[in-house]
Amino acid sequence: MKAGTHCPGDGAAVNSGPDTNGDGILQDSEVTKTEYVCDRVILGNVTVYSQLELLALADVVAITGDLDISHTDNVVNVDLPALKHVGGDLNLDYLRELRNVSLPALERVGGSIKFSSLPKVDRLDLRALRNIGMGLRVAENPELVAMDFTSLQYLNGSMWVLKNPKLTELGLSSLRWADELILWNVATKRLELPQLYDVRALSIADGTSTELHLPALAYVRATIVIAGMKQLQRLELPVLNRVVEKFIVRDTQVLTSFSLPNLQELPGEFDLWSNAGLTTFDVPKLQSIGGWLYISDNDALTTLSGLKNVTSVGGMLMLYGNARLTTPEGLAALRSVGSYIQVERSGFTDFHLPSLNRAWILIIGRLGGENQQLKSIRLPGLEVARSLTLVGNPELDTLDLPAARFITDSLFISFTPKLASCRVEALLGSLLAPPPKVELHDLDTRPICQ
Repeated sequence: MKAGTHCPGDGAAVNSGPDTNGDGILQDSEVTKTEYVCDRVILGNVTVYSQLELLALADVVAITGDLDISHTDNVVNVDLPALKHVGGDLNLDYLRELRNVSLPALERVGGSIKFSSLPKVDRLDLRALRNIGMGLRVAENPELVAMDFTSLQYLNGSMWVLKNPKLTELGLSSLRWADELILWNVATKRLELPQLYDVRALSIADGTSTELHLPALAYVRATIVIAGMKQLQRLELPVLNRVVEKFIVRDTQVLTSFSLPNLQELPGEFDLWSNAGLTTFDVPKLQSIGGWLYISDNDALTTLSGLKNVTSVGGMLMLYGNARLTTPEGLAALRSVGSYIQVERSGFTDFHLPSLNRAWILIIGRLGGENQQLKSIRLPGLEVARSLTLVGNPELDTLDLPAARFITDSLFISFTPKLASCRVEALLGSLLAPPPKVELHDLDTRPICQ
């Protein structure tokens, strides 16, 4: 029989009494005594400083408070085979002589878990862990090779796994949902989270993985960042549908292409920068970007065709560097930009956005950020802009804005010696009203417009 409320944890009720009718079965009416055998439960917090103290916990099933083992050289083996529940925090920190961590029956931790500064530990065995009330931190364990969290499906708080340079086995094969997942400096060659479906924030950075597979990830409620993955060759996010705040891939070296075939909703930013080997990317179902579109210093990038269906950018459009990108033709469907358009240090020869009809501020070039090869700017559908600034475009000789009707604030052109001033004057004459501020310097003043 169950112990009911008589045990703080699990247990059993043991009945005894005379078998008065001799049938070999103790009937309820024959019970004269009931004893309760309870699993061992410790009420409150437990702090351990020595191996002897830890041995005394070998049969403990539950600790209602915290379990803290930290800042001691007198513990070499944390092996608690019976422990199923920790009501508070589980903390193993700065244990220089610890060699083994085995908690194979642990199912639930009500607070947070911390495994850090364990220089001799190579494995963490928490194979039965299903629920963590708060966060998990595994950090600065130089010999850690493998973690086993294979039963963990949901994480209410943050998981930080960082500075474990030999970690090759994450053991997160069942994880489906997490608030925040931070994986930095992971050494596994194939980094895969096969069941992860929904996460608020995901950051994978500075590891040595060559492949990153997130086959089930559909929703990112804030930000996804892939950064500093110098050896990454393959990035797979086949069902990713919505990213609320930011999608960022940066500082990769050998990643040449990637596709987000199902990404349809991006209220926030799309950022690609400093990806040395990236030649192409594809986001075929994306039609609008609510925040910034930032493409910078991807020196092998040759096309923006992966954005061919994007019609609006709610924030800034920033195109910096990208030495081999000679035209923005991949943005041919773009109709509106809600904030700045900035083009600096580009490889563009022709800046042509055929569908753009509305922009706020256009800044093309600057001193120190010259567009050395840019010869023409063609915005045939642009009707309204607040300001237009052209600075440091030494080869620019064509400025074509035939539909422009209003530049409501300012026109500033400087250090653009091949652009004929008479063509700029013609543009000003075509506007329904001239901008309040006009500054023109270092233009070609020859009368070549007749």
